[in-house]
Amino acid sequence: MKNIIRKFTAFAVLLVMCTGLISGLSEPDKVYAATANVAVGSASGEVGSEVTVTVTMSSSEEIWATEVYISYDTSVVEAVSGYDTGGNGLVKWIDTDSFKSKSRTLTFKIKTAGTASITVGQGTNLAGSDGYMTVTSSAGTITGKAPVTYSTNNNLASLKIDPGVLSPAFSSGTTTYTTAVGADVEKLTVSAVPEDSKAKVSISGTKMDMGNNTTTITVTAEDGSKKVYTIYTTRGSVEEPTTTANEYEDIDVTVNGSVYTLKSDFSQNPLPEGYEESDYDYQGSKIKAGIGVNTKLVLVYLEAKDSTGESGLYVYDSVSKTFTYYVQINEPSIAYCILPITDSMEKPDGYMLTEYNVASRDVQVMMNSDRTYCLFYGISSQGVTGWFRYCIADETIQVYDGSTDGVAYTQPEVQDTSAKAHTISYRNMFYIAAATAVILLIALICTASILGSRISRNKRAFNKAMGELDDEPFMSAWDFADRVEEESKYDEDELMDDYEDDEDDELIDDSKTENHKESDEEVEQVELFDIDDK
Repeated sequence: MKNIIRKFTAFAVLLVMCTGLISGLSEPDKVYAATANVAVGSASGEVGSEVTVTVTMSSSEEIWATEVYISYDTSVVEAVSGYDTGGNGLVKWIDTDSFKSKSRTLTFKIKTAGTASITVGQGTNLAGSDGYMTVTSSAGTITGKAPVTYSTNNNLASLKIDPGVLSPAFSSGTTTYTTAVGADVEKLTVSAVPEDSKAKVSISGTKMDMGNNTTTITVTAEDGSKKVYTIYTTRGSVEEPTTTANEYEDIDVTVNGSVYTLKSDFSQNPLPEGYEESDYDYQGSKIKAGIGVNTKLVLVYLEAKDSTGESGLYVYDSVSKTFTYYVQINEPSIAYCILPITDSMEKPDGYMLTEYNVASRDVQVMMNSDRTYCLFYGISSQGVTGWFRYCIADETIQVYDGSTDGVAYTQPEVQDTSAKAHTISYRNMFYIAAATAVILLIALICTASILGSRISRNKRAFNKAMGELDDEPFMSAWDFADRVEEESKYDEDELMDDYEDDEDDELIDDSKTENHKESDEEVEQVELFDIDDK
């Protein structure tokens, strides 16, 4: 019997967590009476294989109902089984059993090489016998490895330019070249063929400006490894380029507690499309930086000096003098650089500040309640700065118009730990039920009164008709109904005649009062005359 009561209570708590109370009643404020932990394990495997991750819930108190969301990076893995509902980056585990520790195994399929974070998602709720529990969590990862059968060849078989001649002559092991073109050359034509047909080649920086230019050829092997070939071209002079990396200083900077070296060489780490390499004054030192043609953002390459940092391109903010890891997401014709959300920004109403994995990076976003959309602050390759809406389902991007689309996130109310939080909604339910019963009773009494009046009138007409029909021959049901209706009408006419006779008597009395000299016989004749005439 005790287990049945527990299961029923757990089901009721879970129902409240999932759907809320009856429409029109406010949900009771959450009371956090105990602490529970949700731990997510890690796994690794080759691309195309399936791996399992263990999710464990535990608490010193009994857990009666659970609603756990698990978030994952869809660009690396996809969920296969082990969950109750969900998909596309978020799955749910629902449980109404009573336990202090319980585990569940989730199965994922690795789609591509990389690392996916597996975290406890927004909206996770656990409840015990005394109410909601405070939830702590730890994340896990799934690492996808390229199969050993994938080719690692990222060499070029040939590299040619038009116009110009490479110096030195091309060799697959040589990655840096120089050349010079005339002042009338506006674009360098590059032909690059990989040694492995499964490798991919991308070329950038072929537009020639007056002076020094940098062209990069990136070769990506089948296993994802890359090699970059660089061509330094001088337009307008046949002289060898005089700019070398030695003219620029390597500067040590500190970002989030980690020490980096600011490099002025992009040969191994080419700038993205829409950025041009240029001289830049960094706090009095001359460096090489990438300047956005439309965005005007300043990109620099930071090389981590120890394992606590992450090397890569960073956005430099000359106002706040801070560095932010460069995160770019692409539409078919537009690229977007995601910028950090600061405390001084005016944030859109109806969204919650959180972190979300975009382009394999955890970035700050404003998330709506059902996790269908999020807003990020950034700048497009066309130079538009502001809030952009990112659709999680199809990974499309639109300029944010200020609306919430009916899915805005509502901030939770301040928690109330008093006993009143347990009873307020039940008292409201009692009041509404009592008011509804009174209204129904009044309606029932009115309906019964109306029906009783009609039945009484028809009964009198029926009895009268039956009294007169005792000696009459048999008649059909239709004739009998007509007779009842006629008798009912006769009763109404009889009442009207009585009313009119009373009015005539009053008129005669008034006539006597006004004509005292008339005799009783004349009055009687007048009365008889009136009655006969009518």
